[in-house]
Amino acid sequence: MPIRRIHEGEYYKYIDAYEQRVYPLVQAALEARLGGVNYWHRRNMLEKFDEWLYNGARRPSWWGSHKRLRIKTPEEFLQKLKAIMQFTVDQFAKDPNYMPPDEFIKLWVKVIKPFFENVIKPIVEETKAIEASKGI
Repeated sequence: MPIRRIHEGEYYKYIDAYEQRVYPLVQAALEARLGGVNYWHRRNMLEKFDEWLYNGARRPSWWGSHKRLRIKTPEEFLQKLKAIMQFTVDQFAKDPNYMPPDEFIKLWVKVIKPFFENVIKPIVEETKAIEASKGI
């Protein structure tokens, strides 16, 4: 039996018919697997990407910017530091053989250790000196 060649127009008609039959089935299976909320969140995000890519829509100002990830205030730094330390303590409580990632150790040496030595330690020593002078 010889191989039948199809023309470009026939190919696209076949592909369109196939996608019309199969696409709803694929989406239904995906929604069942992800659940309704996750499915629609994913679909809306993908539609935004398509809109940006194919239709030239403007991207949101925050997209591609890491400004929202920057620490802006000392309070924010302390909150994030507390969260990191709490996570590490929890990991050690779960597994005594836990070894923090190399990035955490680099962060400790570069940021956290000097912070404790130059900020926290003098505050603690001054507090102890005040308590000792008051006889507390």
